[in-house]
Amino acid sequence: MRHFCTYADHRFLPRALALVDSLRKSGDDFRLWFLCLSPECHERLGRLGDANIEAVNLEELEAFDPALLAVKPERSRAEYIFTLTAAWMVFLFERHPQIDLLTYLDADLYFFGNYEAVFAELGDAAIGIIEHRHAPDSERLQYGRFNVGWVSIRRDEDGLGCVRRWREQCIEWCHDRVEDGKFGDQKYLDEWPERYRGVKIIDHPGANLAPWNLGRHKVGGTLALPTADGRPVLFYHFTNMWRRLPRYVWTGLGDYDIALSAKKVAARNLYQSYLGAIKRVNQRLRLVGFSDFAFNFSRHDSPENLPKGMSLGERFDAWRRLHTQRRAGDLVYFPE
Repeated sequence: MRHFCTYADHRFLPRALALVDSLRKSGDDFRLWFLCLSPECHERLGRLGDANIEAVNLEELEAFDPALLAVKPERSRAEYIFTLTAAWMVFLFERHPQIDLLTYLDADLYFFGNYEAVFAELGDAAIGIIEHRHAPDSERLQYGRFNVGWVSIRRDEDGLGCVRRWREQCIEWCHDRVEDGKFGDQKYLDEWPERYRGVKIIDHPGANLAPWNLGRHKVGGTLALPTADGRPVLFYHFTNMWRRLPRYVWTGLGDYDIALSAKKVAARNLYQSYLGAIKRVNQRLRLVGFSDFAFNFSRHDSPENLPKGMSLGERFDAWRRLHTQRRAGDLVYFPE
């Protein structure tokens, strides 16, 4: 059995459920350990009764790891969520000895191909991570060479030593800003290939395809079988999507250097499929009495998510920049 873990609150739940549905397409036995960041999220999962999901309340993790509660008041909501990633993995390793290999997944991933292709590349390695694949001269390198969207940790000396050190680092410092070579929970991964012997950098072009690297790959194929550089898209990272018009969703692709032709192929082969999956999830949620939206907020949509220490004027400027820098030609039709 494959063991995955993620987290989300009730606002992000439709997207996390789409992830689960996409994992099921691989046809292999798996369990997704789901950390519920709100009581409403836990209630919804309870009503759905998904056999592949094991839901855990945030309070249970905080009781297990009191250091989290000690730093919680000094971090924004987004920063605290970043702080949880490694602690959540350590919790699962400690509580569930049957987990030999644990893979953290961001809740906004969606699988188009079989995830076993990634595990085949991982082999017996203790740690599996994936590069952002930014351009070598990109300013975005300051946010980290690797993306936390997929992180595999094996229960061995290197794996457990790595995730425990990562947890300690995030408890000490985990903020939504670049500072002294750090950024959130993500920049800490830069040292892993040199520090640990058992690190495998997954290099499949279809693994963690994302807006930030889409311009470096040739995207093609069909709606049923999208490709990147002629190989199957295994999973795509649908980050920064935002609903701004009644029947449309911003893809966020306009924030990156991507040719218009590539955007059109991505919209047809990737985004439309994903929005169809979200629509099916929303219909399922309505059957158990909930009406949720998948794209009605972002990391910086409210003061609770903005970095601590910002003045009200700085907070307003950050929010304004987020909502005015969307470029034209960055919309996908989404009738619910």
